[in-house]
Amino acid sequence: MTGQEMITCWVLVQLLTQDEANTVTILSPNADFNGQPDYAIIVPDLPTVSLQWGEYGEEVPNCNSLTDGLANTQAMLAAKCRPALHIADLSEKREHKDLYLPARGELWALRANVPELFEKGWHWSSTQYSSYYAFIQDFEDGDSLSFWLLKDNTCRVRPVRRIQLQHFTD
Repeated sequence: MTGQEMITCWVLVQLLTQDEANTVTILSPNADFNGQPDYAIIVPDLPTVSLQWGEYGEEVPNCNSLTDGLANTQAMLAAKCRPALHIADLSEKREHKDLYLPARGELWALRANVPELFEKGWHWSSTQYSSYYAFIQDFEDGDSLSFWLLKDNTCRVRPVRRIQLQHFTD
C-alpha cells in the first residue's frame, strides 16, 4: 500500500466512524500477512471489565489465530467463555453487532499505536495458547510486554470492531 493509499483509507475510515466517541482506527496490512483483506480496527468508547478468560484445562477449538480476533471470539462464544459472553451481551445493546476481543497480533498493534485508549494494566486477547494459557498484553508501562497467562486468572476485557477496507485504483 502506498502512502497516498494509506492517507485515502485513513480519511475514509475517519468519515465512517465519526459517530462513535473516542474512536480510533488502525490500518492493518493483513493482506500481506495472511492473504486476508485489509481492515481497520475501531476502538469504541466502552467500559472495560475484568474477567477470567475461561476454564483452566479446557481447550477451545479454533481459537488460536494470532490475527483474527473475530473468529477467535466466535469460537469462544460457542464454548461459553466469559469474555465472549460479555461482548455478545454488549453487542445486543448497541447499534453495531460486530464487537469482538482482539487477537494477539491485533492487541499488540493497538498497544503500539493507541495505548491511551486502553485502561492501564493487563488485557486478555482472544488467542489461546493451550488448554491452560491465553495471551495477555500489558498497557501499563512503556514496554510492549506480552505473556501467556493461566486462563483462570482475571484480566481486563476491551472489545473492538473492524471494517474491511476497499482499495481503489486509478
